[in-house]
Amino acid sequence: MADSDDGLQKGEKRRPGESDEESDDDSSSEANTDASDQSFDENMEIPVEFEAFPPVEEDFSGIRCLLQQLFLKSAVDLSILSDLIISQPEVSTVIKVVNDEDHESNGESKNDDDDDEEEESEDNVFGVTTVVNLKKHQENSAVGQLKKLLADKCQESTSKENTTEFTEVMKGQHAVGFLINERFINIPPQIAVPVYKTLRSELKKIHKKGQDTPLSYFVMICKTYKDIETKTHKKAKKAKTQDSTSALNFINVEDEVFLKESQLSFSYAASTDSDETIVAGKWTFT
Repeated sequence: MADSDDGLQKGEKRRPGESDEESDDDSSSEANTDASDQSFDENMEIPVEFEAFPPVEEDFSGIRCLLQQLFLKSAVDLSILSDLIISQPEVSTVIKVVNDEDHESNGESKNDDDDDEEEESEDNVFGVTTVVNLKKHQENSAVGQLKKLLADKCQESTSKENTTEFTEVMKGQHAVGFLINERFINIPPQIAVPVYKTLRSELKKIHKKGQDTPLSYFVMICKTYKDIETKTHKKAKKAKTQDSTSALNFINVEDEVFLKESQLSFSYAASTDSDETIVAGKWTFT
């Protein structure tokens, strides 16, 4: 991209109303800045158009970033899992924002640094949806780590009967698909409906072509949280605090449907695996 003396360069910040030439009148400059600030509406909604694409190599960093939200510190090689997702574009979808500039910058983008291209690719991936056939890819090291993670969490978190049933499904002759539906928290949940319809259609196509064994079971990790409400009661002129836990909430609201229709489910705490809180307020993660 050709350098220019005019315009805002990368890493440079400019306040609203600021010009390239300094003003001789400081009070006039401040007045212009204040007027610009007043015209800015922090609640303004900006329309954004999302589109679905099959994953490509350039989406690696973005996909891995989204998987990090799901697996946190779990011992699953997310790089290998990201490569696996990219290798099956027939049943994988990434969500991106499309604008006119993407179609007009063909020649200019080729001259950017590789680091800038990788950063832009990561920023452009806002969601990923796919199914990983655990039986078909059982030799994949990341799939082996994933199956061990699920088995360990099940054994730690639920009854012996549920553990036995879960183990029979995972180690039996059934084809089990691990469903991944991850997106950034500010992406509207309405996008899940067309994405799942597309995935269902893609699975039917590959089954009809005999390219893959029909899946008998689906297993997935749903991110949930509980809001801890603090209630203060006064008794004998002393404040007494009691905590009460509300109902289970879902980061992806559509996951509640899967829970209601599931044959088996269990919960485990994920707060110890997270470096930071991804939802504001007082929460307990399960």
